[in-house]
Amino acid sequence: MHTTPSTTPQAPSATPRSWKPVVKVAGEPGWHSNGLRFATQAEAEQSASDVFYRWMACTGYSAQPSEDEPNYRLVDGKLVALVTLATADAVLDQALADVGDEIIAEHEAEKGSRSRS
Repeated sequence: MHTTPSTTPQAPSATPRSWKPVVKVAGEPGWHSNGLRFATQAEAEQSASDVFYRWMACTGYSAQPSEDEPNYRLVDGKLVALVTLATADAVLDQALADVGDEIIAEHEAEKGSRSRS
């Protein structure tokens, strides 16, 4: 943990699902986080460090355990969104529905042109 004098986050005893980057902001109590969740503590700390060095009002940074699913990773220092299985299923279902609608529309158009002939 990288902080100036302050209370640091406490880790629960169970293994977390993910890690969230957190920062301390001057004049505000507690730790602040965003929606980013990482599979590793190191990635979350790197993300928190990036915020810490970009924001002038930060007085500390760290990583806290989270029960949320990981939704990002760092690849070559850049954020990459993770696609969950539920998101992938929803995208695939919609794509299949769109293709099905197109096939039905083409079939109806073809059927209509044959009946006019």
